[in-house]
Amino acid sequence: MIQDCWQVKEADFPRSGSQEERPKFLLRYAILAPSSHNTQPWRFSVKDGQIDVFADMDRWLRAADPSQRELYISVGCALENLLISADHLGYEADLTYFPDKKRDDHVARVDLTEGARSRIPSSIFDAMTVRHTNRRAYESRRIPGNDLNRLRDCCNEDDLRIDFSDDDTLKIEADKLFMESVMIHFADPAYTEELAYWYGQGVFGTPWLISKIGQIAISHANVGKGTAEKGSKALMSASHLGLISSVKDDNMSRVKVGRIFQRLALTATSAGIRVHPLSEPCEIPEMQKKLQTLIGLRETPQHPFRLGYAEPEKHTPRRPLEDTLM
Repeated sequence: MIQDCWQVKEADFPRSGSQEERPKFLLRYAILAPSSHNTQPWRFSVKDGQIDVFADMDRWLRAADPSQRELYISVGCALENLLISADHLGYEADLTYFPDKKRDDHVARVDLTEGARSRIPSSIFDAMTVRHTNRRAYESRRIPGNDLNRLRDCCNEDDLRIDFSDDDTLKIEADKLFMESVMIHFADPAYTEELAYWYGQGVFGTPWLISKIGQIAISHANVGKGTAEKGSKALMSASHLGLISSVKDDNMSRVKVGRIFQRLALTATSAGIRVHPLSEPCEIPEMQKKLQTLIGLRETPQHPFRLGYAEPEKHTPRRPLEDTLM
């Protein structure tokens, strides 16, 4: 796991490079996407101006994400980064979801044609190397309505919706669901073992020794209550809570949710707004159903998150691009 992936610069784009080198450069932005537990569960194949995007099943969180909801949302985030960087660097991208009907892990195929004019604001492209998941308690100031409208406009899919709320009563009820979900997770040995494994891999950016100590603590100590209380404080500090929901609860919808969330996160970053997913209630079916009832939705809740203002945090590390190539 390394940090220098975040130092990618547009000026380094190999405009005179080969037909494989140029598309491969786009993947340096794709791997900066957020993912569940920072597992980075994506793989790529580049050939003849075509990029195939796969879910890396070796990085699927089987205890935390048994339905693979977060797996496909994570890959969707990487896909959105890929498409934004392609647009910015002069490509027309023809996207096909799940091109191989016999492979659930083959998420997308992107056929690239050079010579297109960018349609996405450069501020969104620039935000890719700045965006980070911010877990701090947020400041008390509220997000202006015009910025919320920009975030709402990130959803252009008929079968998805975004909801925002700053209602304190709703926050309190959502917080109860969050805390209950965390306690259920930490009572599950398979969940804590899985979390400890990934913590020990250094995915959260902690030094090696601290990661190993944290791994031992998660495996052997009752840290669920402290985790829930810290998360509760962060949730209640948010200016707004957000939720992306879908009409269908299938893998294609989840990939689209990931794309919309990443587009929203980049738009928020460009406006100085921090974003933090609150995935726990959607990881447990009965909690997901309670969230659906709380919000009063017919659609399936897929990706809750909070929004607000805070000092920036450090980027989490990324595995080298070479490790993601097939």
